[in-house]
Amino acid sequence: MYPEIREFLQENEALVNWKEVNELVVSIINDKPKHIQLPGLVAQAFGRDQSRAVAVCASLTLAFCAIVVLDDLLDGDRRYAVDENESASLANMSAGLISLAFQCLSKISDDPELISNSQATLSKLIFDVSYGQSLDVKNPNNEEDY
Repeated sequence: MYPEIREFLQENEALVNWKEVNELVVSIINDKPKHIQLPGLVAQAFGRDQSRAVAVCASLTLAFCAIVVLDDLLDGDRRYAVDENESASLANMSAGLISLAFQCLSKISDDPELISNSQATLSKLIFDVSYGQSLDVKNPNNEEDY
């Protein structure tokens, strides 16, 4: 499913034109994180056409990339820094990736309710991650505090 996700995303002109973000997305796909395939695997398990799940997998991929970049920014890691103004660049990359994740979901169906429900789910995921990151940066001393 990784080649299909990569191909789907390479059809997005905005992503392809933003070289640093495109390279980040491709490198993460090449690392083959198993969870970005979950929508396709669920579709396959239920005898559904996996090709319809590619847009959902692509959205999940972009959300994951945004989360990785955000986590790096907050933790002071610089795996994906692109210039001397790296904090601003990473924040901007994360916001752009989230926007593209929502755009992918607009292509999952002709059913506006399905698209709306999918986008609401993604919105909740991003909010929950943001809230978790806000707790993480408080640097709890132990597991119980965390």
